[in-house]
Amino acid sequence: MRAGKDHFKNEHEEAHIDEKYDEKYTEAKEESEEAEEQKRIPSFVTYPRMFITYRWYRPIFTGLLFGVFFIVFAGAVIIGAVMYEGGNINSALEMLKGGYDSFDVYTPIGAAVTLGSIAMMIPSLAIANAIAGGRTFRSYASSRGGWSFGVFIKSLILAAFFVVIPIAIKLIFMTGRTGTFSFTKEGLIIAAILGPMQCIAEEYVFRGLLLQTLGSWFRFPPIAILLSSAAFTALHPYNTYGMIEVFVTAMVFGIIAWMSHGIEAGAALHVAYNMTIFFCTGFGFGEVSSHTTQQDLIFEAAILGVFFIVMLFCKRFGMFEEVKKNDAEIWNSKKKGLA
Repeated sequence: MRAGKDHFKNEHEEAHIDEKYDEKYTEAKEESEEAEEQKRIPSFVTYPRMFITYRWYRPIFTGLLFGVFFIVFAGAVIIGAVMYEGGNINSALEMLKGGYDSFDVYTPIGAAVTLGSIAMMIPSLAIANAIAGGRTFRSYASSRGGWSFGVFIKSLILAAFFVVIPIAIKLIFMTGRTGTFSFTKEGLIIAAILGPMQCIAEEYVFRGLLLQTLGSWFRFPPIAILLSSAAFTALHPYNTYGMIEVFVTAMVFGIIAWMSHGIEAGAALHVAYNMTIFFCTGFGFGEVSSHTTQQDLIFEAAILGVFFIVMLFCKRFGMFEEVKKNDAEIWNSKKKGLA
């Protein structure tokens, strides 16, 4: 009889131990799932919706303010460049209206007008966002915690191999030398500084402000990428083949921003592409023109396709998965604390 009681007691103790083990296992599993959830990077395209201060109309207010500040800042740069060169404003305006056939990044005034004015998009957006509120300026760069120089530099190195080299070979050996050396010493330095800023500025506006606004409205990234790419294309004065090329390029920029959780990789591609063309044409190889051929379109599409595949491998190996901080969570905590 004693043995039976001991057996029953042991079974009861074992059941109690199992129950405690199950509870601890469940708690550990929930903590693990919560940790994994916190590590998951929010979608970049719809990221603004994560801010508790998000309102559908706020990006419109931001966009209007951006337009005002951009006109003021870009105008100031153009007027300043004209005054420095002792020229007149009409020559600068003709340069802008002439499209890529009058494109000039080779002289101080040309670089200031064509690159510097566009670079003013960055401070214009920063000030507009500060006034409109609703989110951090860092959130326009990525949903990983702002701009990542690591992602940008790594992407730029890859772009040097898969974008810069093919384009340079084409312009130098296939297109040939035009014999026109366009750079001035000052223009070369200014273009080297303002060129990357112009590319990054366009990414902030078209893949940051516009793409995220459309993504937050429609909540379907493919539509946002398609519409923002159409807007980007409409602002480039090319012929039919050129417009198709720009649209394909913008689509690649948008998809890369979506899958990499930010604009840095696309900005690296943009910088590598534009700066290669600027420097090659400035040293007399090829020319910048509003007219693109079918062969040019096929060549550019092939380069973009290769770089996109490289970016897919980068994502597979976790290059875009490092999270610095979740700006939305920090913003929301501060706002709740003030409430």
